[in-house]
Amino acid sequence: MWTSSWWEKMQAKLPEGSCITPVIIAMDKTQLTQFSGGQQAYPAAHSARMHRVFHKSMRLLLEPLVKAGSEGIEIVGGDGHVCKVHPILACYITDYLEQCLVTCCKFRTCPKCPQKQSALGDQEPGELREQCRCCLISGTIVTPFWVRFPLCCIHTCVMADVHQQLFQGIIKYLITWCLELINKSELDC
Repeated sequence: MWTSSWWEKMQAKLPEGSCITPVIIAMDKTQLTQFSGGQQAYPAAHSARMHRVFHKSMRLLLEPLVKAGSEGIEIVGGDGHVCKVHPILACYITDYLEQCLVTCCKFRTCPKCPQKQSALGDQEPGELREQCRCCLISGTIVTPFWVRFPLCCIHTCVMADVHQQLFQGIIKYLITWCLELINKSELDC
């Protein structure tokens, strides 16, 4: 989505006079409370049953975007001009665990390409995964919420949560460093 080639490719697939409205979704685990010792919970637990619940819930929530993305909707701009807009799922920002949930990939595999676990982290990415209709997750067939989205390949949509990476890499280090200088009760006040 962040390159002009993506925009050109998507725009070329639309009828003349239409334009794209990228849909960006972000998801992360939820902080339960500051007083629970940093306990966190994921919006959807990582079991086969919860995979189905997650995908069904997202399918219901985002259903209006399927028709709007396919047929377009007329929007009046600030100048009064009417334009046909196609909302397209373009980016899904989340951390690795949720990427596996969203893309229906097994844990410890790449949600973007079919790399083997031993090749994860290589500088050269593999070929992109094929978009699938039904995916096998822990022995259970799941119909992903994104299957009917027009012009969407979920494997190219998933993006790392930069905020989380910064938190994991910098903030946690700073907290550990501060705890070496002062005690926990002074840091929490």
